[in-house]
Amino acid sequence: MPKVFTSGHWFRTLAGITFLVLLTLLLVGPLWHPQGIPGGNSDLRIHLHRAAAVEHSFEQGVFWPRWVPNVYQGLGAPVFHHYSPGLYWLVAAVHWIGIRLDTAFKIVISCAFLLSGLGLYGWLQKTFSRSAALVGSCLYLAQPHFIFAEYYYLGDYPQMLALLLLPVCLWAVTALHFQPNSWYWLSAVLALSALVFSHNLTAVMGALVLLLHWLFLAFIYRRGGGLIVCALAAVAAILVTAAFWLPALFDLPLVQFENALKVKINYKAGFFSLRELASFQPAFLDSSAGNPLMPPSFSFGVVQWLALILCGVSLIFARSRERRLWGLAGSLLVLFFLALTMPFSEPIWDSLPWLHFLQFRFRLLPFATIGSLSAAAFAVDVWPGKRRWIPALVLLFGSILPPFPYLFPNLASFTSFWSVEAIPGKSEIAGQEQAIDWDFIVGTGEFLVRGAEMELAKGVKQGPDATSLYWHSPHHAVADLPSQSGPLLLQLHFHPGWAAEEGALLEQGASGWTQVTKRPESGEQLDIRWAGTASQRWGQHMSLFGVFATAAGFALLARKRQPFVAVQRKETPDVESRNFPKVVVLMTVGVLLALSARYAVDQYSGGPYIWHSPPGHVPFSIQGGPADIGDTSTGQMTLLGWKLLSSPTPKPGESIIIRLFWRANQKIDEDLHTLLHLYSPSLKHSWAADAQGTIRIPTRIWDPEKYYIETMFLPIPLDVPPLTFSLAAGLTSATHGRLEVTGSDSGLLHLRDIEVAPVRPGIFQRLKPTTESPADTADGIRLQGYDLDSQREDLTLRLFWESGDGASNDWTTFIHMLDDSGELVAQFDGPPLGGLLPTSQWHRDALYIDRREITLPDGLVQGDYHLRVGLYNFATGERLPLRPRDAEDTQFEDGQLLVRLNSLSSEGLQDSCNICSGDQ
Repeated sequence: MPKVFTSGHWFRTLAGITFLVLLTLLLVGPLWHPQGIPGGNSDLRIHLHRAAAVEHSFEQGVFWPRWVPNVYQGLGAPVFHHYSPGLYWLVAAVHWIGIRLDTAFKIVISCAFLLSGLGLYGWLQKTFSRSAALVGSCLYLAQPHFIFAEYYYLGDYPQMLALLLLPVCLWAVTALHFQPNSWYWLSAVLALSALVFSHNLTAVMGALVLLLHWLFLAFIYRRGGGLIVCALAAVAAILVTAAFWLPALFDLPLVQFENALKVKINYKAGFFSLRELASFQPAFLDSSAGNPLMPPSFSFGVVQWLALILCGVSLIFARSRERRLWGLAGSLLVLFFLALTMPFSEPIWDSLPWLHFLQFRFRLLPFATIGSLSAAAFAVDVWPGKRRWIPALVLLFGSILPPFPYLFPNLASFTSFWSVEAIPGKSEIAGQEQAIDWDFIVGTGEFLVRGAEMELAKGVKQGPDATSLYWHSPHHAVADLPSQSGPLLLQLHFHPGWAAEEGALLEQGASGWTQVTKRPESGEQLDIRWAGTASQRWGQHMSLFGVFATAAGFALLARKRQPFVAVQRKETPDVESRNFPKVVVLMTVGVLLALSARYAVDQYSGGPYIWHSPPGHVPFSIQGGPADIGDTSTGQMTLLGWKLLSSPTPKPGESIIIRLFWRANQKIDEDLHTLLHLYSPSLKHSWAADAQGTIRIPTRIWDPEKYYIETMFLPIPLDVPPLTFSLAAGLTSATHGRLEVTGSDSGLLHLRDIEVAPVRPGIFQRLKPTTESPADTADGIRLQGYDLDSQREDLTLRLFWESGDGASNDWTTFIHMLDDSGELVAQFDGPPLGGLLPTSQWHRDALYIDRREITLPDGLVQGDYHLRVGLYNFATGERLPLRPRDAEDTQFEDGQLLVRLNSLSSEGLQDSCNICSGDQ
């Protein structure tokens, strides 16, 4: 019997759709700013150029341009042979009909937002109530990754499109599982295929989420027929998209993909602490603040944490086993992905190197948000129907209020706007007047063909004499051949996908360019076309088969009508399924009020300000007093105060996070850069100085009437000892160097003391010695091993000590350098850790890394040398022998560690020093 849809059903559906439309209008507001698309990162420029390249290809009759000829000085690269073209197809199609390029981007992303909301609503409604499903939709669409990161900082819109399509895939797979009919089959295949074409890395991670979801459906419902149909739909989608992923993967050896991993990314410092994941994205809504909005901190989201906590509490009271399992599974998914972003997961990242292709761990946060949706929906539905509006509205406004100030792009001073009507093709701009840099398309050089030289491709070096090509399309070019015989070099990077007309032969020539080793019979012109690689042709055949398989599945399911199988619920029927959807109406009114407030504030006020403080006054709780840095000649700034955002007792490997409040006392003529050091005044040594700040307005355009906020991150190196240091700040300029600080000879202003916490040695020790040489002592101190590194004029030796139960005496380290005859050449004695903490005061069961800089004596003769390392009591001269745990360990002699240095001299140290240990 067919399902009957009553007027009440249509009304409830219309109410849900209205909510999602209003929510989309609210959240995509920053995209539709009159100045253009907000984006402070070059990624947005890359994607604008790529969309323009695809649109130019449309005009030339090529729907899928595997090759982009305009890049690399006209030598070309196979960009879309490897990179997902989905977003560019959509944007190019909208732009092709005459709509501005930036507006085309806005239309595509706005439609994707709405489609994602509908997918989320449909997916969650299979198990939960309408109000719970809408709450989940709001949690996902208003997540920090979209509003804070993608809009203003990342601009990675292909990734954003893939994340918006993932809920549509979840809906289609779930619907097909419960009701295997022809339309759900087609929806599942199309949604999964769209995910693959949207973004490579996100598609892989999305496939993992979908696999876990499929396994969960198998565990909880055990419906074999639905599971098989879902698996077949996934296979059909894999076949349909084979024309992309097969050559993209199997042709990677043809390009220099390793260039993508050469970007300077500190994987060790890329982890998040629990404090960072739970942090609240700050907004300083003061009209006197020059930058009231902060760049993204890549937090998980306050309301997402709230949903997780509510889910944990609701597990106690829930009566439905089914919904309890959904809430529990969502919570476990959250914890799984969050765990991968935290430091204790480092062994997993080290053992699975392919994870490094993700580059940034914040890419895992949206997948954690997926899990929070079912947790939130479960927490809402645990409440009785008449009181369900309470958690629904709490989670709704908890989702909207944190990002609400970020819906005003004019307050985001750390970003810029891109207003692009169109990007003209290379042939439309004459010679040197070209203002478009097409090389933005190729990113970091991962699409440069194998054998090509980057310096030639970038125009740094003069290329060889070669024949130019005349391009009719990205897949078709013609070259006028000179009269002389012999091999001919073309101005084209060589790729096996290119083929010449019959009778001609193309091979790789000098510098990775294309060489014509056999001319065509005509001899006057050479016609080359993109024929594709073997993997591309195989992929196209598989895609054709996948289309037929999809059509066949559609036809079979259309003929075999399946009865609707509802999700089994043992609790009482949902109040919302029979009565007027009061909760949904309340939620819709709430979003409408937020939308109205957003446009009212934008129209009649400069922003949603709460304070209007006088100049030089900060209306927030801050530490420290005003302190001047610099003078009138260099430019004088006042540090109004600061606020420590991280723990005052951080561990090595963690970051110190501090927020600084600055004011310029005069107009600054140049950009000043902030210094943040972990400083030891007694040694006049900075133990950590590699600080990075968030994007802020350049100081040369600061308004002296306003104050400016800067958040600094100072990673603590793993070998920093657990001592008390001075956290100090300063300013530097290219013209004057470090600006003067009154009362300081270091140019640094002391802010507060920071006590670095000790690290426990053992299995989870993040930094281990390169050379293991375990040894014990009679006073409890244990040696793990050492590192030895050579630089231009000295050696760096790091000794790894364990404090054990604690030492009773203060020991001094001696390092004697002897030649091959045993004569003493140099001596480097001194207490560990520069004498800042005697060994008798070391924490028990802690790791201490003693870093020693060994300056070689002048005129050192070429030869073999070795170091003898040990401990002694400076007052009595008594030595503390090192007792190796392996009695046959040749790295020790007479209670001393031997470190051999072969072929060493003070001249040319970096080239001639071969460092070894023991008998290696």
